[in-house]
Amino acid sequence: MKKTIAYILLVFALLFIIPWSLWSNRLLFESSTGTVTDFDLNETNDSKNPTVSTGNISSYGGSAEYWSYDGFIGRLVYQGEPNPLYVNNVGPTASNTSTPPRFYYTRIRWNTGTSDSSSWREVFFTARVKGEKHNGGSADLSGTNFVIENPGDSIDITVSSGENMSSAGETAYNSNGDQGTYNSSTGYIYAHPYKYLWIDFTAIRTTNRRRMNRESYKGYYQSFVQILGEGVQQVLSLEGYYDPYNNDIDPDAYSFSIERLAPDLIPFQTLITHTTYQNSLLAGSVRYHSTDDDASASVGFYSDSLGTDTDFQFTSQVGGNTVSFPYSVVFDPVLCGNKSQPSVVSSTNNSFETTMATVSSVIDTQSSYENVLTGDVRIFVNSGLNNSSYPAATYSSIIYAIVTTD
Repeated sequence: MKKTIAYILLVFALLFIIPWSLWSNRLLFESSTGTVTDFDLNETNDSKNPTVSTGNISSYGGSAEYWSYDGFIGRLVYQGEPNPLYVNNVGPTASNTSTPPRFYYTRIRWNTGTSDSSSWREVFFTARVKGEKHNGGSADLSGTNFVIENPGDSIDITVSSGENMSSAGETAYNSNGDQGTYNSSTGYIYAHPYKYLWIDFTAIRTTNRRRMNRESYKGYYQSFVQILGEGVQQVLSLEGYYDPYNNDIDPDAYSFSIERLAPDLIPFQTLITHTTYQNSLLAGSVRYHSTDDDASASVGFYSDSLGTDTDFQFTSQVGGNTVSFPYSVVFDPVLCGNKSQPSVVSSTNNSFETTMATVSSVIDTQSSYENVLTGDVRIFVNSGLNNSSYPAATYSSIIYAIVTTD
């Protein structure tokens, strides 16, 4: 049974006069020793599979680490500037929950694959931020955990990371992350103290559950968790279970990430130089990963959230009138099952499929064989435009990415 979910890929604006400034943040997901599948929601309480009373949730903000627990999902890998990452529940929505709500795995009906919001298991998350130095060493940044108890709680990234170099006269860091002024002879050459940051992300059950005490409520459960920050979005489709039967429909478990690589404001005089797919402007990137053998998928790009329209327009209100002009979207695949060259998106060319490939960790030597789709999203406009083609204003546009799982 095919299932589709819409994500906002890119929201950007266009100005006629603005200095060009381009930077981007990155947020990747690696399963590492964790998993987005096979979380036993009915596990009895023990040292590695805790069931926590709500009054004790805050105690998980201490120094103990939980990546060895059975609820370890994986690690989020971040590069970029300091950035709060907000964790949200984007479905399915559980009913009759605590107030304020926490996070929930809700039951998937065994025969239709649809959500039963009345049957759920409550969880919270812990997040531990660590850094990889340029010399290969690592650091535990705070020595404690962020407790993500309610939707909207954040993981606060307070230091920058990346691989780019500093310049003469600027603040710089050596390979150990020590700060100084740029000096190539002393090794103070890096623009950021860390090469990467990673976040160990673990789900932990609370004692709250609903309608998980009868045969009819056995089966698979699902939770969609969004991690959202400036220029980045990661969605985790998480699978749990409660003693399922062999013929029960199980949800597809995967990660899907979106990064905006164009600046918030694109200068019009820059955009009009990109007039073909060969010299199109890099706007963003997408990544789909799943270690679930059955979770193949395709991604399409649309101008509306329903996934019916590919009429991409920059639009503004000028003098009470709507002014718009078209642009084209290009998908440039890196790992893709049905495309090997850049493709202009249209109503008849808009399904980019996953492939099975070995994906290596950027942190260590681990690798996994996954369903994967990665690639860049690019844009271009018609030729012949100039600064007098349209009224000076701020124009905006949205591109939606629609994920369809098999």
